[in-house]
Amino acid sequence: MIYTGTVIAESLHDESVFHFVENIKREHAQLVDALAGQEKNVTIVTFTVQDELVGAVVDELSRLIKPSHWYADIKYEFDNYVIFPGKIFHFTPKEIDKRQKAYDYAKTLGIPEKQIDF
Repeated sequence: MIYTGTVIAESLHDESVFHFVENIKREHAQLVDALAGQEKNVTIVTFTVQDELVGAVVDELSRLIKPSHWYADIKYEFDNYVIFPGKIFHFTPKEIDKRQKAYDYAKTLGIPEKQIDF
């Protein structure tokens, strides 16, 4: 299985995690509703990761994401990870209650609804 992931480059302390992923693509974007502590001009990084490395990449992202209003996500058709600094939510598309917990957690961090797209 090959998972796809998305993270904002500016949300990371460093980009060492990208040594473990493939097909890295960068796209520059502007956050219309940027919060205090968020860059307005950001780099959206998409990537793929092999299933045998997903756990390590998820853990590393959780360690590398700066505290504040940031998260990353990694998904496969039947498997989703939403990664915050020091907190990881793992659920399938049918586990709506677990997805809701991740959504609610994002809201407690002050992440605007427009930025919550997992």
